[in-house]
Amino acid sequence: MDEKKAREDHSQEEPKPKKHKKLRYIIIGVIILLLLLLLHCCGQKESYGDVLLGEIDWDEPANLQEQVDAAVAAGMTNVFMNTNIYLEDGISKANLLIQKAETNPAPIQVDLIRDDTGETLYESEVIPVGHKIEEGKLLQDLDPGEYGCTAVFSILNPDDASEVINQVKLNVTVTVKN
Repeated sequence: MDEKKAREDHSQEEPKPKKHKKLRYIIIGVIILLLLLLLHCCGQKESYGDVLLGEIDWDEPANLQEQVDAAVAAGMTNVFMNTNIYLEDGISKANLLIQKAETNPAPIQVDLIRDDTGETLYESEVIPVGHKIEEGKLLQDLDPGEYGCTAVFSILNPDDASEVINQVKLNVTVTVKN
């Protein structure tokens, strides 16, 4: 009898209907697709039009850095000027101390412009390589006080000094005592 009951119990444990197996495979398939989609989305680089997140793959990064450094050095311009110009009175010469370093291959021309009015206070002549201007007369008389200015260094084409190829700006203060 035990044997008969065991057969009955065994027969009651029939395999699940095919519907449940199909549903299980569909759920597993959907989960796999979602995982693949998630992996694909996470693996993609963030994009803003042509701008992509990440670093450029380059076989020789040291060589690239050397090329960048050489380009920067070739385009570098050293400027020197007194940034605290002092005048005893509004008509005396200003201690400009403009130096055109020999390391810069191009001549320069310097304008000193008043920040509050936009007026040009000083215009230098073309300064060749290795030359300097220690003092200069301003284009207008100034009342006593302190004036915020911008010195505009125009880097000129070595073959044609009338052509400006770049500009460098420097903040300058002009102080007139009397």
